[in-house]
Amino acid sequence: MKPGVPAYRQAGLREILIMKFFFVILFLSTTVLVKCQNNPSTRIHFTPTSFSNSFTLNREPVLKIRPGDTVSTETIDAGGFDKKGVRRQKPGNPLTGPFYIENCSAGDVVAVTITRLALNRATAFTTESFVSRALPKTITNEFKKKFRLVKWRLDTLAGFAMLNDSSYEHLQDFKVPLNPFLGCIGVAPSNKKNEILSFFQGAFGGNLDFERVTQSATIYLPVFHEGAYLYIGDGHALQGHGEIAGNALETCKFYSGLVELITLEL
Repeated sequence: MKPGVPAYRQAGLREILIMKFFFVILFLSTTVLVKCQNNPSTRIHFTPTSFSNSFTLNREPVLKIRPGDTVSTETIDAGGFDKKGVRRQKPGNPLTGPFYIENCSAGDVVAVTITRLALNRATAFTTESFVSRALPKTITNEFKKKFRLVKWRLDTLAGFAMLNDSSYEHLQDFKVPLNPFLGCIGVAPSNKKNEILSFFQGAFGGNLDFERVTQSATIYLPVFHEGAYLYIGDGHALQGHGEIAGNALETCKFYSGLVELITLEL
């Protein structure tokens, strides 16, 4: 304590010096994230004509976009059927993409904000089953013997899904609130083949099946290759905290998302 200087002023000086010290350390040691918005943003509507059953670098990009662009497009359901009920791709979470993001390099981060997500079909399906990891085998084995698809009707105006199957007489009045979200979003992974089936997930994103990947959410994805190769798909009308049946309420989606690029400056 300095003589002649009030204790409260010395304490204040100490706090200021400590704050300045930590600010300098923070400034010197923290990686700065810079959003690249040098290019004018564009709204793009893209109608997919082909789909992929894997997150892969080994596929020609369907569209080149720039950081700041907002892309509107559609997805088909996990079984490969589109909004009109026409099969467009083999089953297994068919994906829309890849979208090549210009000025995007390995080590960057892609930030995808879902600006709009809407159902574009009035039906969905799930399965009367449990995945093998969900319950003891004595129970899951019973469901394997009578595996069947279950159809649902989606009332987008009322905001509910209802069973559309006369086999469940005791559930004819049963309904659940809709919560549309994307089951799959990711970029081309980094592995031996730079490819992985759309059933899986990892650092690249993938089959997340997380019910909060919905409208207004922002998903941050690390980039492993030039252009990132962004994919989306596996539209869900509703799901709990996981797919214990192996499926959610599987359906199609209209999607609109803002794509931003974050680069690392050391």
